[in-house]
Amino acid sequence: MSMNNEKDIISPTFFEGLLAYKKSGHSLTYINGYYSCALRQKGKCKDNREQSFKAKELDLKFANLLDKWQIDEKTMENEILPEIRKVSNKVKEEGLKVIRKKQENMQITIDAMKKDIKNKKKISSHDLAYIKTLFMDMMRSYFPCCLMAHAGVGLISLHDKDKSGFTTMFKRVYISDTGRFEYIELEGLGEAVLNFLETKMPGFTKRLGIPVRGFGLKNTNLSEAMIFFKDNNFRNGLSYSIYRSKHSEDRYFELIFRLSKNGNPKQIILLCEQLLYFHWQRAGAYFRNFVLVTDNNFDRIKVGKNKKISIK
Repeated sequence: MSMNNEKDIISPTFFEGLLAYKKSGHSLTYINGYYSCALRQKGKCKDNREQSFKAKELDLKFANLLDKWQIDEKTMENEILPEIRKVSNKVKEEGLKVIRKKQENMQITIDAMKKDIKNKKKISSHDLAYIKTLFMDMMRSYFPCCLMAHAGVGLISLHDKDKSGFTTMFKRVYISDTGRFEYIELEGLGEAVLNFLETKMPGFTKRLGIPVRGFGLKNTNLSEAMIFFKDNNFRNGLSYSIYRSKHSEDRYFELIFRLSKNGNPKQIILLCEQLLYFHWQRAGAYFRNFVLVTDNNFDRIKVGKNKKISIK
């Protein structure tokens, strides 16, 4: 029996790009309480067979579908969460070892840059490139921790009444033109999580009653899956990974390299120290702050006594 009713549903359940028509592959977008073809909203689709759907009704229908993946409290507390905590701690410790070593190398490089400034020399572009390499290596070492946290939140939601937290494990949810759920395409992380659940509850995935597809990940050990995703630069972990392209890496360093050509050397050093003294548990928030750093607000950047960075 379903635990949901329409008044409990907070629409939209489906974030942009998640929901798609099976036949055309067109994404649906949420507008004015309805899901409808995104291309039709732009005047680029004339397929009248693709219906629009009241969001509350489709979201409720999907919530009732996900109820088939309900995990009882005993199983969650005794079998699922202990394993998640164990793997998370292992991934965290391995990441910290790499981060500390990279921080040491960054400090040595920054000290060399400070020495160059003191001796009235230009900051070496090679040093800046090395700083970038070290920082991205640090973040890649941290990202498996993000993935495990993501997996944990998704898993816990399968014990809750609201299971929408697990939808971030899905790459696409395909529906028919009339609104019947056809199949789910998993993110790599979602496939790893379901493989793990199958070891605890054989047949779990098939409970849903519709096909659930991934790219064929064989790992049932979550820590091994994290290594696999890291080797692939996380492209198979989450399709919206911040490391999917060279452009997404370079955007964090655009200001530093621009300043290196004609900026104040002290500004360059301060920006590099931001990279060195980030608080690793809050790296996601750090990235958001870093994007806010521009030539116009540079004077608002402060480095506290504990080396934490803030933008006043």
